[in-house]
Amino acid sequence: MLLACLATNASAQTRTLTGTVVDDSTQAPISGATIKVKEGPQTAVSNMQGQFTLNVPTTGATLEYSYVGYEFGTIKVPESGDVTIRMIKLNVNMDEVVVVGYGTQRARDVTGSMAVVDLKKLTDIPVASISEALRGQIPGLHVSGGSQRPGSMATLDIRQQFNWGKDGGNTIPLIIIDDVIQVDPQTGLSSLERFNMLDMSEVESITVLRDASAAIYGSRASQGVIVVKTKRGKAGTPRISYSGKFQTNDAVSHGKVMNAREYGTFANRFGKVAEDWRPEWLYSDAELARMDSLNYDWLGNDWRSAGAMQHSLDVSGGSERATYFTGASYYTQDANLGSQDFNRWTYRAGTDIKVVNNLRLGATVAASNTNLEKSFTKINMNDAYAIGGEQNDYGILLHMPKYIPWIYNINGVDQYVSPALGPHRVGNATANNVLSSWNYYALLNNGSKTTNKNFNYNGNFSLQYELPFIKGLSFKVNYGIAQTATNTEQIMMPQSLASAQNINSAGNHLYSSATDWRIALNTANSRITYDNTTSKSEQINFFANYDRKFGDHTVAAMASMERAENEWEDRYQIYDKPIPGAYNGTSVSAGTLNPSNTITYRTESGSLSYLGRLNYNYKSKYLLQFVFRTDASTVFAPENYWGFFPGVSAGWIISDEDWFKNSVPWVDYLKIRASLGRTGNNNIKAWRWMQLYKAETDKGMGFGSNGGLYTTGITPEVTPNRDVRWDRTIQRNLGLDMAFLNNRLSFTIDGYYNTTSDMLTEMSGAINVPISIGGAFAEQNYSALKAWGTEISATWKENINDFSYSIGMNFGLGDNKVTRYFDQPFAYPSVVSTRREIGQSTIYPFGGSEPGRKLPAGMVCCVQMLT
Repeated sequence: MLLACLATNASAQTRTLTGTVVDDSTQAPISGATIKVKEGPQTAVSNMQGQFTLNVPTTGATLEYSYVGYEFGTIKVPESGDVTIRMIKLNVNMDEVVVVGYGTQRARDVTGSMAVVDLKKLTDIPVASISEALRGQIPGLHVSGGSQRPGSMATLDIRQQFNWGKDGGNTIPLIIIDDVIQVDPQTGLSSLERFNMLDMSEVESITVLRDASAAIYGSRASQGVIVVKTKRGKAGTPRISYSGKFQTNDAVSHGKVMNAREYGTFANRFGKVAEDWRPEWLYSDAELARMDSLNYDWLGNDWRSAGAMQHSLDVSGGSERATYFTGASYYTQDANLGSQDFNRWTYRAGTDIKVVNNLRLGATVAASNTNLEKSFTKINMNDAYAIGGEQNDYGILLHMPKYIPWIYNINGVDQYVSPALGPHRVGNATANNVLSSWNYYALLNNGSKTTNKNFNYNGNFSLQYELPFIKGLSFKVNYGIAQTATNTEQIMMPQSLASAQNINSAGNHLYSSATDWRIALNTANSRITYDNTTSKSEQINFFANYDRKFGDHTVAAMASMERAENEWEDRYQIYDKPIPGAYNGTSVSAGTLNPSNTITYRTESGSLSYLGRLNYNYKSKYLLQFVFRTDASTVFAPENYWGFFPGVSAGWIISDEDWFKNSVPWVDYLKIRASLGRTGNNNIKAWRWMQLYKAETDKGMGFGSNGGLYTTGITPEVTPNRDVRWDRTIQRNLGLDMAFLNNRLSFTIDGYYNTTSDMLTEMSGAINVPISIGGAFAEQNYSALKAWGTEISATWKENINDFSYSIGMNFGLGDNKVTRYFDQPFAYPSVVSTRREIGQSTIYPFGGSEPGRKLPAGMVCCVQMLT
């Protein structure tokens, strides 16, 4: 009897509530919104129709509701009937949550120079990588290179970066993917490899840190930081998304060059004023007339339009207790020049599970695979064309004189031609590093090629626990692991070339039946190489987070310990002078092993860091942040391991002041912010503080029975510098964020002034430096400079019923001045090192600008329309 009464009483205290969640302006249903009974355990998620069902108390109940991109709100539950929740879209981004270093913040609480990439603008850009898609999106973020060739990825740098060491350094910003620092396991320096492997469909957000807010990443943070969060599942019914892009790549035009007749006329004019130019080297009138009909266009013969396509498919969903996301993508790109093919596959799956109350588990597993096969037409010349590598073939083909054929029929057999070096020089078809020893089409069709296969996977696992007895306090452990295997095979076969021996005699400057041909096999630089690398990187973090509001005061703090380890192994083999037609893909048929350059490398490195952040705000309008990080790097001697990198920033949201609202009502939002911090760099190779020696198989002098022969010997590496240590950059930034016209028009202005001292510098070029045994010595902390600049972005956004559009523009100005550098021998102004003289700017003048004049860092205008 008692149990029955209790059951009846409990049933009377709750009832089933049915409701609908809609957009306040469009009345469209919102799927995936979270609805929770205030101060109660009951929670529901709206379905595809925006509907939900929830058990609520019969009287006095209040619902809390939230959804990404909409304002958080509450609504009282009526005593009877259904409920309709109308959610209001955030008009500006100030209340949205943005990803920052090791955490998140509301955009209005940010005090540093941070920029969030609008991923919607990147979705339809026809590029091969996210790096290239970022071109022009963020002021101060510079993108160079890209997918002109299949598999060629763009590189990034933020603001002005400097690397004056001998080798081992770069200017790439630090890349963070899901709190894991992306480094090259071989060098420990920043790497774009996994960032460029990401497909746009996998990415949730990208944040660029440009100032001292990056100090929380300590070493390498002076180069800026790009923080990436990949997509996670959201509660709700399963969502299936597909994206496909098809594109054609072609040149709008090529550089204008001389035709055959113009070249002959130019050569004659040059020869008539040149010293020691013989009369027989001049083109005759008959030859000039014949040139009118010659048009051997080396570039045009092989250039063609090329296609590319991308496909991605992902599925996500889940409940309040567990969510999931899984997706795959495929990208392929053909080449405009040569025989090249690039294919990339990616896969990512992740889940977030609420194991028990206050305990959450997160796991992500991702993999990518790339295959790149390209013709190997490498050329490196020292005869006045250009010093270049594999990409230099375009310039050579474009400027090849159009009277020279690439192939010629000699005694009934088509032979590839050794290009003449002019009307006065025959050239050597079997030499090295000269134009006459190279024929693009010979290499294209003799089996020369490069094949690169890369497979990598990475996993990220986290466990977070919120202490129930201390509100706002939580602990988290994060573990990331990544492994990569790369296999590269490079084949450069000998070239059979026909050389015109009498091309420099009178009347024989053009190829004809009177040409005296000599057929030669050029084996210079012919070789086959195998390069197999494997690497592994691990990172573990322990976090303690505290976030609590006390009336008008909000305090947030984070402390962490981070440990990382890297392993890398490279097995490199070179075989010289392979036999044409005999190579079948095995080392047995590859030629003669080159013992001097066949070697296996192994490296191990690690780092240990302690870091933290403290945020305080009063009434969400007076903002203060302090960050710090201390890093230990084995690049330096034990007494110089540690570097300390603090940063402080503050902000004031003036538009929240009552006096401002009354005085300047036409300004919707105004925030002023400032930051100051110290960052560092370790852009040198490891062990430069210790004398190392290297075993060389053919550098030792033999004695006894080996007398007079080269044998294995020991050679010293660079002379060490035990005092080498972190360089230092003090970063200062002042910024303004503004919004007008009901937040439709927004501006962001940032100005920075950075000073770098104790820069790691190669000193071997200084005057009076002796040439010592070994020929080199380690870098020193020597140079100094200051850099400054301004970045401005403006955006107009508007919604008109179901139609929305945005127009954005950004640009920047920057310059620098060297304040300390060693004295150098005389060199022409075009030489890079002369731009480093004290008082000079390292920015090259262009368009009539004078050295040292402020030059634009770039200007970009973007328009986006959505319906």
